[in-house]
Amino acid sequence: MSSRNIGAPAVDRFRGALIRLTDALEAVEELTEFTGTHVLALDDTERVIDSIIERRGVPLSEDKRAAALDAAATFFERLETSLEGVSRVHFEVGTGFRPPDGGAQHEDQNFGEKFQNEFQPAMDQMIDALEANGIRGRLAMDIVTAYSATRVRKPRAAILYSSLLVTTVGACEVFLGDTMRAFLKARPEAMSTSEAKFSFSEVAGFKSIEAFRNYSINKQVDSILRQGSFDDWMKWFDDKLRIKYEDMTSHGLNLREVFQRRHIHVHNDGRVSDLYLLKLPDLEAPPTINTHLEITPAYLTGAIDQLWDFAVVLIVAVGRKLFRKDAASREAINNLGVNTIFEHLKSGKYHCVIELYARLHEGFDSEVDRLTTRVNHWVARSRLGDPKVTAEVEAWDTTTLSRRYQLAKTALQGDYKEAAELAGQLIVGGELTRRDYREWPLLLHVREAYPDPPMPD
Repeated sequence: MSSRNIGAPAVDRFRGALIRLTDALEAVEELTEFTGTHVLALDDTERVIDSIIERRGVPLSEDKRAAALDAAATFFERLETSLEGVSRVHFEVGTGFRPPDGGAQHEDQNFGEKFQNEFQPAMDQMIDALEANGIRGRLAMDIVTAYSATRVRKPRAAILYSSLLVTTVGACEVFLGDTMRAFLKARPEAMSTSEAKFSFSEVAGFKSIEAFRNYSINKQVDSILRQGSFDDWMKWFDDKLRIKYEDMTSHGLNLREVFQRRHIHVHNDGRVSDLYLLKLPDLEAPPTINTHLEITPAYLTGAIDQLWDFAVVLIVAVGRKLFRKDAASREAINNLGVNTIFEHLKSGKYHCVIELYARLHEGFDSEVDRLTTRVNHWVARSRLGDPKVTAEVEAWDTTTLSRRYQLAKTALQGDYKEAAELAGQLIVGGELTRRDYREWPLLLHVREAYPDPPMPD
């Protein structure tokens, strides 16, 4: 089958896979940002207690509120100081403290007796302090319970971010499966035949060879994803297309760690397992067994950026291999990289721009693509304070290029007045639109100095 026949449908499949992944990653990113302040409030002791007081409708002066917080804090600090491991239990009104799972024994067999000896005196001290400030009855117990919840329960933010990591990695697995299917549908001869066994009734149930081929591809890809690990999936791309994982990203160990961290959050409550350490032998400072690995917003957004860039590089690499002799399809695939670089630049993801440029620029066929991405990566590096950009831009010869590139050089060199004047000339000449002037990240500082470009007479 010639690449001319497979080009357009295959490009559409690759583009669809990347769009679905992008939608999922952007959703997780937006949820992380949106819920940040809200979910943290669930774990903020003072906010929780203020909410309790408001619901009870009992007005408390600032002094009494502070006294209530101090009494509760003193109670728990006393228990935590005298009883190692008290943070592993939960306070419940009416039933006292219980293990997190409802019945498991504490590692210290004498913990129960020690606890009883310390608990009642600490409780009496707290109740006396509350009553001395006019806080008694149900309100007092509600304050104690609320304080306990925010001190010893699993933080709500941790549960949210753990779930979002699972969603992120799951979306990446779907993307890898979609990319495998897109390649095999374009090159079905690349399917493995070693395990392709079908019964006669299974084959006879299909109305066409095309339907059976799609079924075979889906079955094989599903098997790869179910039975393999991230390293196995990367080996698949190397075996089929000679695409090596280490050439796809500068964050190879980080990405493997993201997949393994997702695994322990799904199967081991986020605690380091033997398998985690076995899969990541190159960690510089490996954590000890049973260490809980937290998912923070910073970790999550960093993982999203690195996975996103890796996905773009992978899909462009697959397309370039597949469409060696199909210029139109290669251009369409390369555009996925060019457009993502520009979107990252607009979003201020400058490290992502630099990563994608480093991985993709040598394979761009179009001079326009090479120049455009070079300018965008200069912009990203300059925003991050890279001092080497100045000399590189100075050495850039734009005399034979269109005036848009001359504008780019002028703006990068920091001559904002000249850049604004040149932009006005290009707008009048139809080489630049007013929207370009308003939105082009390259012209950010030019716009700050000249919100409206001066127009020539």
